[in-house]
Parts: sequence; C-alpha cells; structure tokens
Amino acid sequence: FAKNKWNGQPTGPGGPDWVSTAPGVPGADAGATALVTREHSVHPGEVITLTISIKDIGDNMFDSAGFIDNVRFSGFAKTEMIARKSVEDMNGGSHECGDTLEYTITISNTGTADQSDNPGNEFEDYIPENATYVPGSAEVIPSGTVAYDSINDKITWNGSIPAESSIKITFNVTINEGLFNGAFVSNQGTVYWDSDEDGTNDATELTDDSEVDDGIDQDGDGDTDDDDPTIITVTAYEPPSIVTEDFSDDSAGGKATQLYEGHLWF
Repeated sequence: FAKNKWNGQPTGPGGPDWVSTAPGVPGADAGATALVTREHSVHPGEVITLTISIKDIGDNMFDSAGFIDNVRFSGFAKTEMIARKSVEDMNGGSHECGDTLEYTITISNTGTADQSDNPGNEFEDYIPENATYVPGSAEVIPSGTVAYDSINDKITWNGSIPAESSIKITFNVTINEGLFNGAFVSNQGTVYWDSDEDGTNDATELTDDSEVDDGIDQDGDGDTDDDDPTIITVTAYEPPSIVTEDFSDDSAGGKATQLYEGHLWF
C-alpha cells in the first residue's frame, strides 16, 4: 500500500494490476522490462557474482519482481600446450665427432587462454650426454628469457605465451670427441605449464620429434607419437694403423688419395 503523505495512513488500492505468468515474447512478457544479457569469460574455479537491484517506480503497481533465467556457460578458456623439437647437423652429412648440432624447439599454446610467466621455469632442456653446449648460442623469439644454467648443464626459458601463439628456442651443441661408432646423442626438453589458470605451473609436456614414433607412451596420455626424444647416431671410426694406397680411387695425373671405410684419410 502507498501512504497518504498528509496523514501517514495507508491508502486503499484501486484494484491490483494482474500480470500474466504465461510465457510470452522474450523482452516483452506481460509488459515487463527488456531482458538484460551479460557475457563474461569464465575460467575454471572462478566465482561469478550477479547482483540485481530492484526498486518500485512509485506507480502503485505490484511490479517489483525480478526473474533470473538462462544463466548458462558455453565453455571456458583454457591453455593447451604442444612442443616440437628438431635437430640439424650444421656440418652436413653424417653426424661425426666435433660436428655442431643446432636444436630448434617450438612451444605452441593452442588454447584460448594465455600461459603466464609463472614462478619457476616454463621450459628446461638438459644438454644431452655425449655433447657440449656452445656458449652464447641459446636464443628465443619473439619473447621471454632464455639462459644456459652451467651448474646444472641445461637450457632454461621463462616467459608467457599468449593464446594461439608460439615461441621458438634454438641452441647449439658440439658432438664430443672420442665417441664410438653408433653412439647416441639423445635430447628431450620439458615444458612446465598452467593447466587450470591458477598461476601455478602444474602440468608438463615433453618435446616431440615429429619425424619419429618410437611406440612408447612416455607421458601416459595414450599416444606414442607426441613424446619422442630427438636422437642422432654418431658415425666414428678408429684410425687404422696402416692404410695401403692401391690407387683404385685416383685419377690419372691427379693427387694420390686413399679412402678407408668411406672416409678420406690422405
């Protein structure tokens, strides 16, 4: 009831206005105000508070009611990581002792949420056995900080990766001298990332050599072709005590040379 402003007594209603509760056209149900919609991206664990203020406009109508309907979630933004790794022998040909290898790691955030620069490293890659890091060779584009940790003999990277973008890290090593023929130089890095957008890197992703499927599921995700280490095989030969020149590979009038096991010895 409204009150008489002169005596403070309630006034008698002139008859209530009935409002139909039958569904009608959205935004115009029984003369109600237009529907109000809001769109907001929601992350896992995020709390969304909807506040609705209702007041009467002073027309003596029983119309002060609000209804909340169609609150729905169509999905949420999340981070997804993949990491690919390749290697190139900068000397060309077979992989021999003393050759320089260049590793390239591409880390891609294929999700719709950004990967932040959280506490701790976002990427670590130990220098492989049978190889030595080339000082100053580590680089990254387009952003973040890459470094060589000489104490732990590993490459580290810290930085953020926006949604649907990538970063590329490169570094060089040399194959150690004195290795036996058939020795391996095997390398694999680890990405540390935030799977639930809470500011902590709680998940890992191993780098994968996309040219290889070793049939082993290292990360337990049911796939064997997304977590393969990058491996090269060293070609090395012990120098023979004697090499006999048989002139079979020489040209008439040319310099005398001799091959041994496919290698030019003199």
